[in-house]
Amino acid sequence: MDNKAKKSNFSSQFGFVMAAAGSAVGVGNLWRFPYLAAKDGGGLFIVIYLALVLTFGFTLLVSDRKWTGSGGGRTKSDR
Repeated sequence: MDNKAKKSNFSSQFGFVMAAAGSAVGVGNLWRFPYLAAKDGGGLFIVIYLALVLTFGFTLLVSDRKWTGSGGGRTKSDR
């Protein structure tokens, strides 16, 4: 039996180019924003922002796993 997963492809070359451009712009902003904030005296903002993102991100990740049962582990209903 051949149970290969079907690959998803872009429907057009234009769609691929736009997705690649969007990714490049996003990565550029990801690197440029902290640099500009620190250069203009906003280093403390970056530290607080990262602390809040990690705190809320971890909390949401844990709560999502608890309520939806996703994450690959056993849920309370499986025990």
